[in-house]
Amino acid sequence: MNQEIIDWITHTDDKGILWLVLDQQGTRTNVLSASVLDQLDTLLEQIIEQRPAPAAVIFRSGKASGFIAGADVKEFLEITSTQEALILIKRGQKIFSRIESLPCPTVACIEGFCMGGGTELALACDYRVALDDSTTKIGLPEVKLGIHPAFGGVVRTTEMMRPLHSLDMMLSGRALSARQAKAIGLVDLVQPKRQIKRAAEQLALSRPAKQKMPLLGKLLSLPGIRHLLTGYMKKQVAKKASRRHYPAPYALLDVWCNYYGNRKRMMEEEANSVARLVQ
Repeated sequence: MNQEIIDWITHTDDKGILWLVLDQQGTRTNVLSASVLDQLDTLLEQIIEQRPAPAAVIFRSGKASGFIAGADVKEFLEITSTQEALILIKRGQKIFSRIESLPCPTVACIEGFCMGGGTELALACDYRVALDDSTTKIGLPEVKLGIHPAFGGVVRTTEMMRPLHSLDMMLSGRALSARQAKAIGLVDLVQPKRQIKRAAEQLALSRPAKQKMPLLGKLLSLPGIRHLLTGYMKKQVAKKASRRHYPAPYALLDVWCNYYGNRKRMMEEEANSVARLVQ
């Protein structure tokens, strides 16, 4: 598969790895606009039907500025109803779930900033490699916009990382350096520029065990402890803002507290929660 579909440049190398490079036209920064997501969905359909299947799929940015800045905020501002928001969100969830279910290993090669929907796309991959540089910033800052992750970010971070790490990242909206992300299990490898492409290839072809929740994280996610932890974290949030004026962090905690362990339902409630917050 060697073609260009407006914003995505595709190339299959001599190892059979398919590289999907996002280089959004007419802008210096990649964002997950409806058009970019539609093109990605088309590419994923082609990958699923491809015979033989690629040895792996690696996502990378064609921009010098960074990986993906997130969803297109302008499009969110144009939403006029909860139902419209829900359709948009579930579309994104479906596409990212298709990445997650591809029949070959997937890797996100992160250089520069990777925020919001960009981080959620990376989380849908099997592995993540980040550039060891001060320009690399990885985060889920949606709470600063009055919402929380909705393309599966709440589900996947809380499945993979200790809840104190995943929830703190989402509740604070802060961006992590590559090494900070590695320390909490958000990325698998941190590599210098000269080695990052090769490291992504090796991860894809060697297929090591994927990041899993540590035992302590599993214990903290058990129903009784989870409810206690949620109550504590809500009290911490309340010191800064009330639910009435700042509902997003409370809504995020409710999704985790009430639905963790039921992946399908939690994904649905993640979407429903943000659709309500958008209005």
